[in-house]
Amino acid sequence: MKKHTLGPIYLTIVIIMSVMVIAINVIDIMIGQFPDPTGLMLLSFAFTTWTIYFLYPQFRQDEERASLIRRNGGILSVVLFVIHFILTLFIIRFPDLGLATTEIVYYAFASLNATVCFAFIFVSKSID
Repeated sequence: MKKHTLGPIYLTIVIIMSVMVIAINVIDIMIGQFPDPTGLMLLSFAFTTWTIYFLYPQFRQDEERASLIRRNGGILSVVLFVIHFILTLFIIRFPDLGLATTEIVYYAFASLNATVCFAFIFVSKSID
C-alpha cells in the first residue's frame, strides 16, 4: 500500500505563511507602528501551521501517544482558554489603554491561538 505523506505540503504552507508574516509585520515595525491585529493573527496562524508540521509525524505514527497528546492538550487548552477569556474581559474594562474592543479581541484571539499551539507542543514534549 502506498504511503501518503503530507510533510512536504505542510512545510510549503509553513514557509509561505512565515514569509507573509515577516513581510507584513516588519513593514509595520519599520514605519514605527506596533503590528496591527491582522498581522498578529496571521502570525498566530503561521505558528499553527508550524505546530501542525511539528506534530504531524507524532500523530501519524503512534495512536496511543497521539490520543494522549490530544486529550491532555485539549484539557490544557480549555484551562488556558478560560484564563484568556478572563484576561480579555479584564482588559476591556480599562478604556485608558487606547485600544478598541475589536483590537483587544483580535489580540486575545491571536494570543489564544498561539497558546493552544504551545500547549500541544508542551504536552508532546512532556510525554517523551
